[in-house]
Amino acid sequence: MRILIYGAGIQGSYLASVLAQNIENEVTLLARNQRKSDLEAQGLVLYHQLQRKTTRQRINVIEELKSQDFYDLVFVTMKYSDFNTVLPILAGNASQHIIFVGNQMDTTGLATALKAQSQSKKNIAFGFQTTGGIRRAGKIAILRFGTGGLKVSQPSSAAIEPILAAAFATTAFKWKIDSELDQWLKSHGGFVMILNSLDYLFQQNDYSKEEKEKIMRLAAAAYPEMFRILTQNGYSVTPSWFLKLFGKANSAYRILRGLYGTPILKMQQGDFAEIVALYTAFDEFKQKKYLNLPNYEKLRQLALAAYEKDGGITTKSLK
Repeated sequence: MRILIYGAGIQGSYLASVLAQNIENEVTLLARNQRKSDLEAQGLVLYHQLQRKTTRQRINVIEELKSQDFYDLVFVTMKYSDFNTVLPILAGNASQHIIFVGNQMDTTGLATALKAQSQSKKNIAFGFQTTGGIRRAGKIAILRFGTGGLKVSQPSSAAIEPILAAAFATTAFKWKIDSELDQWLKSHGGFVMILNSLDYLFQQNDYSKEEKEKIMRLAAAAYPEMFRILTQNGYSVTPSWFLKLFGKANSAYRILRGLYGTPILKMQQGDFAEIVALYTAFDEFKQKKYLNLPNYEKLRQLALAAYEKDGGITTKSLK
């Protein structure tokens, strides 16, 4: 089976590593610039943090997806803020089965946009991979519990399920079709938006112990307000334990304090540009309803101001 992983970052690299374990697969990574050079020279080298081991595999590498290139399955592993930029390329390509893997706030809109631009039939699904990691000096360290896994939304055609089964056959990787993934993605997007805002503020500023305490309590109080944005727009908070653990400021605060007492957050990395895009999506949800969200708004203002000061560009940021 010919499989393309469009994106050679943390998620794409681990997914390629797993799929390459099946000798029936011909796995290709799309990478550019230094990442492409590293893959060609060294192979796919991953350090697995919790397992304390390094793996190395030879993987096909391309830097451009041409219209005539055909793959039985394409995984697009990118930041939420980047998915729209590759739609013209995917639309012009002959491959039919495409799974977007990562944070996504508008599955319907993205699928509709891709189908509208495509001249050939596209079977589109969305997925979320339960792995993380960090990337430094061209090296990727993977954070995974067990083998990791992949949730996939109910695809527009059942034809993709046997393809997934064949792709992951003989691997220990866990995958499943999740009919509630769209709701889960929105809930998860809000969850990481708050958590990463807190972490970004702590990294970008030399706050005193007292100031950090105030900001952590602000983030904790922002969680139930963020969930209100979703529920007031008719979305369920999924899984239900999100509400149980983070639906009240006091319990959210205790969990955040616990997280910052562990090294887990230091084992993961992200791009705050993606968090800015998530705030923009939540801005659109907020505009549909009148909501009083003082803690959420204050955290948002602080995080986006810090990002702008650091040289980032915010969209609809400081109203």
